[in-house]
Amino acid sequence: MSQAKRWETLKNYESFELVKNDYFERHGRTPSTAHAREIAAAFSHSRSYFAAAREAEQTVKPLLLYYGIVSISRGMTLALSRGLREAALAPAHGLSVKSWNDELSKDNPDFSVLAVEVNQTGSFLDLVQATGHRSLLRHNNSGVNYHHHNPPITPQSQYTLGEILARLPALQDHYRRWQATSACCNFQMQVLNESNEVMFKVLRFAYMPHITRDFSDAMFQNSRYSFHSESPDFFAYRGPNDQKVMPGMTDFASHWNIGDVWLTRRYPNGSNLSSVATLFLLSYMLGMLVRYFPTKWTALVRSQIGDAALPTIAAAIDAIEDEYPRLVLDFMLDKER
Repeated sequence: MSQAKRWETLKNYESFELVKNDYFERHGRTPSTAHAREIAAAFSHSRSYFAAAREAEQTVKPLLLYYGIVSISRGMTLALSRGLREAALAPAHGLSVKSWNDELSKDNPDFSVLAVEVNQTGSFLDLVQATGHRSLLRHNNSGVNYHHHNPPITPQSQYTLGEILARLPALQDHYRRWQATSACCNFQMQVLNESNEVMFKVLRFAYMPHITRDFSDAMFQNSRYSFHSESPDFFAYRGPNDQKVMPGMTDFASHWNIGDVWLTRRYPNGSNLSSVATLFLLSYMLGMLVRYFPTKWTALVRSQIGDAALPTIAAAIDAIEDEYPRLVLDFMLDKER
Protein backbone atom coordinates (compact mmCIF):
# COMPACT_ATOMS: atom_id res chain seq x y z
CA MET A 1 0.00 0.00 0.00
CA SER A 2 1.39 3.41 -0.98
CA GLN A 3 1.82 6.23 1.50
CA ALA A 4 -1.03 8.15 -0.14
CA LYS A 5 -3.30 5.09 0.09
CA ARG A 6 -2.45 4.66 3.78
CA TRP A 7 -3.50 8.21 4.53
CA GLU A 8 -6.69 7.73 2.55
CA THR A 9 -7.47 4.73 4.77
CA LEU A 10 -6.48 6.58 7.94
CA LYS A 11 -8.95 9.35 7.03
CA ASN A 12 -11.68 6.90 8.07
CA TYR A 13 -10.63 7.58 11.66
CA GLU A 14 -11.35 11.29 11.20
CA SER A 15 -15.08 10.49 11.08
CA PHE A 16 -16.52 10.29 14.58
CA GLU A 17 -19.32 8.04 13.34
CA LEU A 18 -16.87 5.56 11.82
CA VAL A 19 -14.73 5.80 14.97
CA LYS A 20 -17.81 4.74 16.97
CA ASN A 21 -18.21 1.67 14.76
CA ASP A 22 -14.56 0.73 15.08
CA TYR A 23 -14.56 1.28 18.84
CA PHE A 24 -17.62 -0.95 19.28
CA GLU A 25 -16.03 -3.71 17.20
CA ARG A 26 -12.86 -3.49 19.27
CA HIS A 27 -14.25 -2.98 22.79
CA GLY A 28 -17.87 -4.13 22.67
CA ARG A 29 -19.26 -0.73 23.66
CA THR A 30 -20.15 2.45 21.79
CA PRO A 31 -18.30 5.60 22.89
CA SER A 32 -20.10 8.90 23.31
CA THR A 33 -19.98 11.37 20.46
CA ALA A 34 -17.60 13.56 22.48
CA HIS A 35 -15.31 10.60 23.07
CA ALA A 36 -15.31 9.62 19.39
CA ARG A 37 -14.56 13.21 18.37
CA GLU A 38 -11.48 13.23 20.61
CA ILE A 39 -10.11 10.28 18.66
CA ALA A 40 -11.08 11.70 15.28
CA ALA A 41 -9.54 15.12 16.03
CA ALA A 42 -6.17 13.58 16.84
CA PHE A 43 -6.07 11.75 13.50
CA SER A 44 -7.14 14.89 11.65
CA HIS A 45 -4.46 17.03 13.30
CA SER A 46 -1.82 14.43 12.52
CA ARG A 47 -2.66 14.36 8.82
CA SER A 48 -2.29 18.14 8.67
CA TYR A 49 1.12 18.01 10.34
CA PHE A 50 2.33 15.29 7.98
CA ALA A 51 1.03 17.27 4.98
CA ALA A 52 2.92 20.35 6.19
CA ALA A 53 6.06 18.27 6.73
CA ARG A 54 5.97 17.01 3.12
CA GLU A 55 6.31 20.61 1.91
CA ALA A 56 8.76 21.78 4.57
CA GLU A 57 12.51 22.25 4.31
CA GLN A 58 14.80 19.83 6.13
CA THR A 59 15.57 22.56 8.66
CA VAL A 60 12.10 22.17 10.22
CA LYS A 61 10.67 18.96 8.78
CA PRO A 62 11.58 16.62 11.69
CA LEU A 63 9.74 18.83 14.18
CA LEU A 64 6.55 18.86 12.09
CA LEU A 65 6.77 15.10 11.72
CA TYR A 66 7.14 14.71 15.48
CA TYR A 67 4.04 16.85 16.13
CA GLY A 68 2.20 14.64 13.65
CA ILE A 69 3.43 11.50 15.38
CA VAL A 70 2.37 12.76 18.81
CA SER A 71 -1.10 13.56 17.47
CA ILE A 72 -1.70 10.25 15.72
CA SER A 73 -0.20 8.33 18.67
CA ARG A 74 -2.62 10.02 21.05
CA GLY A 75 -5.50 9.16 18.72
CA MET A 76 -4.41 5.53 18.51
CA THR A 77 -3.89 5.36 22.28
CA LEU A 78 -7.46 6.56 22.85
CA ALA A 79 -8.82 4.16 20.22
CA LEU A 80 -7.03 1.09 21.56
CA SER A 81 -7.63 1.78 25.27
CA ARG A 82 -11.12 1.00 26.56
CA GLY A 83 -12.66 3.97 28.36
CA LEU A 84 -9.60 6.25 28.16
CA ARG A 85 -10.44 9.92 27.49
CA GLU A 86 -8.34 12.77 26.20
CA ALA A 87 -8.34 14.56 29.58
CA ALA A 88 -6.69 11.52 31.19
CA LEU A 89 -3.71 11.53 28.83
CA ALA A 90 -0.56 12.96 30.37
CA PRO A 91 0.18 16.41 28.84
CA ALA A 92 3.85 15.55 28.30
CA HIS A 93 6.09 13.76 25.82
CA GLY A 94 7.15 11.15 28.36
CA LEU A 95 10.81 11.53 27.36
CA SER A 96 13.66 13.82 28.40
CA VAL A 97 16.95 14.71 26.72
CA LYS A 98 20.06 13.88 28.74
CA SER A 99 22.89 16.47 28.80
CA TRP A 100 22.81 17.21 25.09
CA ASN A 101 24.56 20.54 25.65
CA ASP A 102 27.73 18.72 26.65
CA GLU A 103 28.07 17.07 23.24
CA LEU A 104 26.46 19.70 21.04
CA SER A 105 28.73 22.45 22.39
CA LYS A 106 31.65 20.74 20.60
CA ASP A 107 32.79 21.98 17.20
CA ASN A 108 32.17 18.56 15.64
CA PRO A 109 29.64 16.74 17.85
CA ASP A 110 28.95 13.01 17.68
CA PHE A 111 25.18 12.91 17.18
CA SER A 112 25.10 9.15 17.82
CA VAL A 113 25.75 9.57 21.57
CA LEU A 114 22.78 11.88 22.22
CA ALA A 115 20.60 10.13 24.80
CA VAL A 116 17.00 10.31 26.01
CA GLU A 117 15.43 8.96 29.18
CA VAL A 118 11.96 7.49 29.61
CA ASN A 119 9.86 9.41 32.15
CA GLN A 120 7.32 8.02 34.60
CA THR A 121 4.35 9.28 32.54
CA GLY A 122 3.68 10.81 29.15
CA SER A 123 2.68 10.13 25.56
CA PHE A 124 5.47 7.60 25.02
CA LEU A 125 4.48 5.22 27.82
CA ASP A 126 0.79 5.74 27.03
CA LEU A 127 1.53 4.58 23.48
CA VAL A 128 3.57 1.49 24.32
CA GLN A 129 1.06 0.40 26.94
CA ALA A 130 -1.88 0.86 24.55
CA THR A 131 -0.11 -1.21 21.88
CA GLY A 132 0.86 -3.89 24.41
CA HIS A 133 4.59 -3.51 23.63
CA ARG A 134 3.91 -5.50 20.45
CA SER A 135 5.54 -5.32 17.04
CA LEU A 136 3.17 -6.24 14.21
CA LEU A 137 5.43 -7.76 11.57
CA ARG A 138 5.30 -8.93 7.98
CA HIS A 139 7.16 -12.14 7.21
CA ASN A 140 7.30 -12.76 3.44
CA ASN A 141 3.89 -11.15 3.24
CA SER A 142 2.34 -7.78 2.38
CA GLY A 143 0.16 -7.92 5.51
CA VAL A 144 0.80 -8.49 9.21
CA ASN A 145 1.25 -12.18 9.96
CA TYR A 146 3.47 -12.26 13.06
CA HIS A 147 3.22 -10.58 16.48
CA HIS A 148 6.39 -10.13 18.50
CA HIS A 149 5.81 -9.28 22.18
CA ASN A 150 8.48 -7.14 23.82
CA PRO A 151 8.98 -6.77 27.59
CA PRO A 152 7.56 -3.65 29.27
CA ILE A 153 9.68 -0.51 29.13
CA THR A 154 11.05 0.65 32.47
CA PRO A 155 10.94 4.36 33.36
CA GLN A 156 14.43 5.89 33.60
CA SER A 157 15.67 3.62 30.80
CA GLN A 158 18.00 5.47 28.46
CA TYR A 159 18.57 5.11 24.71
CA THR A 160 21.00 6.86 22.38
CA LEU A 161 20.38 8.03 18.85
CA GLY A 162 23.06 5.65 17.56
CA GLU A 163 21.52 2.66 19.34
CA ILE A 164 18.16 3.37 17.73
CA LEU A 165 19.52 3.98 14.23
CA ALA A 166 21.62 0.80 14.40
CA ARG A 167 18.45 -1.28 14.81
CA LEU A 168 16.57 -0.02 11.72
CA PRO A 169 17.19 -2.25 8.68
CA ALA A 170 16.36 0.50 6.18
CA LEU A 171 19.29 2.57 7.45
CA GLN A 172 21.99 -0.10 7.71
CA ASP A 173 24.06 0.76 4.64
CA HIS A 174 24.26 4.40 5.69
CA TYR A 175 24.83 3.64 9.37
CA ARG A 176 27.72 1.22 8.74
CA ARG A 177 29.46 3.84 6.60
CA TRP A 178 29.06 6.31 9.48
CA GLN A 179 29.76 4.12 12.51
CA ALA A 180 31.21 0.91 10.99
CA THR A 181 28.78 -1.20 13.00
CA SER A 182 25.20 -2.43 13.11
CA ALA A 183 22.75 -4.06 15.52
CA CYS A 184 20.40 -5.94 13.19
CA CYS A 185 20.73 -8.75 10.68
CA ASN A 186 18.92 -11.25 8.48
CA PHE A 187 18.09 -14.54 10.14
CA GLN A 188 16.11 -17.77 10.10
CA MET A 189 14.25 -19.18 13.10
CA GLN A 190 13.40 -22.83 13.68
CA VAL A 191 11.21 -24.07 16.54
CA LEU A 192 12.61 -27.29 18.02
CA ASN A 193 9.38 -28.91 19.13
CA GLU A 194 11.00 -31.81 20.94
CA SER A 195 12.65 -29.47 23.46
CA ASN A 196 10.48 -26.33 23.34
CA GLU A 197 13.53 -24.41 22.20
CA VAL A 198 14.33 -22.21 19.22
CA MET A 199 17.30 -22.19 16.87
CA PHE A 200 18.25 -18.82 15.43
CA LYS A 201 20.53 -18.76 12.40
CA VAL A 202 22.32 -15.49 11.63
CA LEU A 203 22.70 -15.61 7.85
CA ARG A 204 26.10 -15.02 6.26
CA PHE A 205 26.32 -13.43 2.81
CA ALA A 206 29.39 -12.62 0.74
CA TYR A 207 28.21 -9.04 0.35
CA MET A 208 27.96 -8.61 4.15
CA PRO A 209 31.52 -9.16 5.43
CA HIS A 210 30.61 -7.55 8.76
CA ILE A 211 28.64 -10.70 9.73
CA THR A 212 31.44 -12.29 11.74
CA ARG A 213 31.31 -14.61 14.75
CA ASP A 214 31.94 -11.64 17.06
CA PHE A 215 29.11 -9.69 15.42
CA SER A 216 26.75 -12.65 15.74
CA ASP A 217 27.66 -13.27 19.38
CA ALA A 218 26.88 -9.61 20.09
CA MET A 219 23.43 -10.02 18.54
CA PHE A 220 22.52 -12.37 21.41
CA GLN A 221 23.91 -10.33 24.30
CA ASN A 222 21.44 -9.93 27.18
CA SER A 223 19.32 -12.77 25.76
CA ARG A 224 19.18 -16.39 26.95
CA TYR A 225 20.63 -17.84 23.76
CA SER A 226 24.04 -19.44 23.39
CA PHE A 227 26.21 -20.36 20.43
CA HIS A 228 25.41 -23.76 18.93
CA SER A 229 27.22 -24.22 15.61
CA GLU A 230 28.35 -22.54 12.42
CA SER A 231 28.60 -23.21 8.71
CA PRO A 232 29.63 -21.14 5.68
CA ASP A 233 25.99 -19.97 5.50
CA PHE A 234 25.12 -19.13 9.11
CA PHE A 235 25.97 -18.91 12.80
CA ALA A 236 23.43 -20.82 14.93
CA TYR A 237 22.23 -20.03 18.47
CA ARG A 238 19.88 -22.03 20.66
CA GLY A 239 17.64 -21.07 23.57
CA PRO A 240 14.09 -21.02 25.02
CA ASN A 241 11.04 -20.58 22.83
CA ASP A 242 10.04 -17.49 24.82
CA GLN A 243 9.77 -14.03 23.30
CA LYS A 244 10.56 -12.42 26.67
CA VAL A 245 14.17 -13.64 26.51
CA MET A 246 14.77 -13.46 22.74
CA PRO A 247 16.58 -10.70 20.89
CA GLY A 248 14.25 -8.16 19.31
CA MET A 249 12.61 -8.34 15.90
CA THR A 250 11.55 -5.76 13.37
CA ASP A 251 10.62 -5.82 9.71
CA PHE A 252 11.59 -4.05 6.51
CA ALA A 253 9.18 -3.66 3.61
CA SER A 254 10.65 -3.92 0.11
CA HIS A 255 9.59 -1.83 -2.88
CA TRP A 256 6.90 -4.48 -3.49
CA ASN A 257 5.61 -3.96 0.08
CA ILE A 258 6.61 -7.51 1.04
CA GLY A 259 7.92 -7.60 4.58
CA ASP A 260 11.21 -9.16 5.61
CA VAL A 261 11.73 -9.82 9.35
CA TRP A 262 15.12 -8.87 10.84
CA LEU A 263 16.73 -9.74 14.17
CA THR A 264 17.75 -6.82 16.42
CA ARG A 265 20.21 -6.84 19.30
CA ARG A 266 18.82 -6.08 22.74
CA TYR A 267 19.75 -2.63 24.04
CA PRO A 268 22.58 -2.35 26.58
CA ASN A 269 19.98 -2.08 29.37
CA GLY A 270 18.59 -5.46 28.28
CA SER A 271 15.35 -4.17 26.74
CA ASN A 272 13.76 -4.55 23.33
CA LEU A 273 11.60 -1.86 21.76
CA SER A 274 8.60 -2.39 19.53
CA SER A 275 8.67 -0.92 16.03
CA VAL A 276 6.26 1.86 16.97
CA ALA A 277 8.26 2.73 20.12
CA THR A 278 11.50 2.81 18.10
CA LEU A 279 10.17 5.32 15.56
CA PHE A 280 8.48 7.44 18.24
CA LEU A 281 11.81 7.72 20.10
CA LEU A 282 13.68 8.50 16.90
CA SER A 283 11.20 11.18 15.87
CA TYR A 284 11.32 12.74 19.34
CA MET A 285 15.11 13.00 19.24
CA LEU A 286 15.23 14.58 15.80
CA GLY A 287 12.35 16.91 16.67
CA MET A 288 14.14 18.09 19.82
CA LEU A 289 17.31 18.71 17.82
CA VAL A 290 15.36 21.02 15.52
CA ARG A 291 13.44 22.77 18.30
CA TYR A 292 16.10 23.32 20.95
CA PHE A 293 19.38 23.15 19.02
CA PRO A 294 18.54 24.84 15.70
CA THR A 295 22.06 26.18 15.16
CA LYS A 296 23.67 22.73 15.28
CA TRP A 297 20.83 21.13 13.31
CA THR A 298 21.00 23.74 10.55
CA ALA A 299 24.78 23.44 10.45
CA LEU A 300 24.44 19.67 10.00
CA VAL A 301 21.84 19.72 7.22
CA ARG A 302 23.82 22.45 5.39
CA SER A 303 27.14 20.58 5.81
CA GLN A 304 28.67 23.40 7.82
CA ILE A 305 30.05 20.93 10.39
CA GLY A 306 31.23 17.33 10.11
CA ASP A 307 28.35 15.72 8.24
CA ALA A 308 29.11 11.99 8.31
CA ALA A 309 25.85 11.57 10.22
CA LEU A 310 23.76 13.36 7.61
CA PRO A 311 23.01 10.52 5.13
CA THR A 312 21.83 8.26 7.96
CA ILE A 313 19.72 10.97 9.60
CA ALA A 314 18.22 12.06 6.26
CA ALA A 315 17.24 8.44 5.58
CA ALA A 316 15.81 8.24 9.12
CA ILE A 317 13.55 11.22 8.44
CA ASP A 318 12.24 9.49 5.32
CA ALA A 319 11.68 6.27 7.29
CA ILE A 320 9.66 8.10 9.94
CA GLU A 321 7.49 9.78 7.32
CA ASP A 322 6.88 6.55 5.39
CA GLU A 323 6.66 3.96 8.15
CA TYR A 324 4.89 5.51 11.13
CA PRO A 325 1.51 5.86 9.38
CA ARG A 326 1.85 2.20 8.28
CA LEU A 327 2.49 1.06 11.83
CA VAL A 328 -0.49 3.01 13.13
CA LEU A 329 -2.77 1.64 10.43
CA ASP A 330 -1.63 -1.90 11.23
CA PHE A 331 -2.69 -1.45 14.86
CA MET A 332 -5.99 0.16 13.92
CA LEU A 333 -6.84 -2.75 11.62
CA ASP A 334 -5.59 -5.41 14.04
CA LYS A 335 -8.22 -6.59 16.52
CA GLU A 336 -5.99 -8.65 18.83
CA ARG A 337 -6.07 -7.26 22.36
